[in-house]
Amino acid sequence: MANNDALSKSLNTNMSAVPAQNQQPSLVADWVKNYIPLPMRMFVDALKGRKDVFTEKDLTPDELNKLRIVITEANKNRFAQLNDKISYLNKSIQDTQKIAKSALAEGRKDLAKEYDAKTKQYVENKNHLEKQLKYLKTNSGSVNYADYDQSKAGEMTTVFGVDPIAYSLGRFTYQTDPKGQTSVKDTYEFSNPSRDESVKEYSKMNQPEKILNIVKRSLVDGAQPLSEIGNAYIGKEGYPVDIKLPKQ
Repeated sequence: MANNDALSKSLNTNMSAVPAQNQQPSLVADWVKNYIPLPMRMFVDALKGRKDVFTEKDLTPDELNKLRIVITEANKNRFAQLNDKISYLNKSIQDTQKIAKSALAEGRKDLAKEYDAKTKQYVENKNHLEKQLKYLKTNSGSVNYADYDQSKAGEMTTVFGVDPIAYSLGRFTYQTDPKGQTSVKDTYEFSNPSRDESVKEYSKMNQPEKILNIVKRSLVDGAQPLSEIGNAYIGKEGYPVDIKLPKQ
């Protein structure tokens, strides 16, 4: 039920600051961006059937900055992971080459052949990783949940969590062109391996069945209500995301 509390508090926060309906649409849009958390904005957009592209204009300066931070962290993490794997493969290549050379000197040709094959496989794996490393050097890659601030993972219990990017975009890819423009591309949807079975089940239900199952799974099975609503009413019917980060 923590999610419902967080939602209620968020929607009731600073309601006195809501612009009047007769004010310019841009002022209303700015208010929505500044007072409604990003995960809820994206969630409601999907429920309303949004199909147009979600861009940098839909984010606040603080959200854009948080997006930059997690991309920087992801790039650093991938570098460290790839370098560790390459170091391991370099050591493995040296070891298998020594074993093959020793086996050949002892006349054990079958063993030498076996370890030559292992060396070849290690070299191929290393070359593949080095290509990935080269790609990373262009500041292009992907972000996953492990790249967000894990020191606060225990606090991520509300619908919004600690990091609004983690609870909206979550996993995504990013690319930097030769001119230094970084773009984030994603699709906002409730479809991934852990959700697909639930999404498929909901797709076969009529409206009353969906409502009953959302209530049951939330109250009886302990599922997160908004997560179930997303599975039932959004599923794979999301919208594209193409955010171009302003150059610094």
